[in-house]
Amino acid sequence: MSNSNIIPVLIILIAASSLAAFSLPPGNTEKMTPNDVAEAYAEFSFDLYQKEAAAHKDKNIFISPASIALALAMTIGGSDGETEKAMLQSLKLKGINRDIFKAGNKNLIQNLLQKNNEVELSIANSIWLNESINFRKEFKSDTKEFFLAGLFPLTTAAPINEWVNEKTNGRISNIVDEVSPADIAYLINAIYFKGSWAKEFDKNSTKPSSFYLPDGKEIAVDMMKQQDSFKYLKTESFEAVTVPYGDGKTTISLFLPNRDSDLNAFYKKLSYKSWKLWETEFVKRKGTIEMPKLKIEYKSNLNKSLSALGMKIAFSPVNADFSRMCEIESGLRVYISKVLHKTFLKIDEKGTEAAGVTAVTLKLTSAAGNQVKPFHLIFNRPYFLIINDNSSGLPLFMGSVFDPLP
Repeated sequence: MSNSNIIPVLIILIAASSLAAFSLPPGNTEKMTPNDVAEAYAEFSFDLYQKEAAAHKDKNIFISPASIALALAMTIGGSDGETEKAMLQSLKLKGINRDIFKAGNKNLIQNLLQKNNEVELSIANSIWLNESINFRKEFKSDTKEFFLAGLFPLTTAAPINEWVNEKTNGRISNIVDEVSPADIAYLINAIYFKGSWAKEFDKNSTKPSSFYLPDGKEIAVDMMKQQDSFKYLKTESFEAVTVPYGDGKTTISLFLPNRDSDLNAFYKKLSYKSWKLWETEFVKRKGTIEMPKLKIEYKSNLNKSLSALGMKIAFSPVNADFSRMCEIESGLRVYISKVLHKTFLKIDEKGTEAAGVTAVTLKLTSAAGNQVKPFHLIFNRPYFLIINDNSSGLPLFMGSVFDPLP
């Protein structure tokens, strides 16, 4: 299965301890609260998605903004100076107080992990450290306390991939191909989600149907069907529906552009601001939805997308500053060599299963609308989706389905 034919997947989280590990400016004038951290990550989610969509035009996309934000947040704990400022600004947390940053991340993780009988959500963090490097105690203790991260020695790719496989319930078997001698640390987040529909789709209603690709090609898919009352939205350019899992704390929203439009036009309207507005405009309506069963995977190197969001300095072997992470010899420098992201998505009559992994690799180098009648939505052409945690407002996953049978 080639990456260009795969659909994107997503995931979540956050936090760390001790003032020394975070060098945010002490006299900042911004009045952020811990609750603002989740909102900032949600805004970052949409900015990042736009960059990924531009890089994978007319291809399946599925990312876990929560997973990506968490892995980057752990990395911020070891950054300093302009590198720290750039990373925080990219995550929409410019000027945040270090105590607020830590409290917000910890609160977010705890809220996400609250028990729900109908939805399984697990979030795990780990850092893998080269034992020949003198990592700072504050960095290790903060990451362990506020991110609930496990600390492990960095040796080969095998134990890392075993950890990833376990934390994603076997849905993502590996994230690292090999550990380079220049690699000094891996900071990894894994998220696993499994939710049962509040009302299951009847398997007897699933029928073979057509799905139309962007080039007009018609393919056969298994189309699920359900009639019920759903939160529904119709605008001049698209229709959308929200389907709940379990008790409704977690939902999936699907956006279908009109026939005279497409997802590329929809992307121009998609932003955190528009998403928050659309959320308020959904109205409960009786209707019918039809959507294809899915089983897709996605993989992306996020370096370019994150650099485009203002984080370029963190990837620079010359200018990156991660001096709060470890002590190194003069003339050497630590930098982010790559941020890899993998996801998995399965949708069937019972519910949705999704997994996401984000791995940050650090290297050491020399410093050199109101419808009153029932609606009928058939997702038989490319569409966009969000799996959202409604308590925090943070998107767990976001994606575009161009081809349900990659």
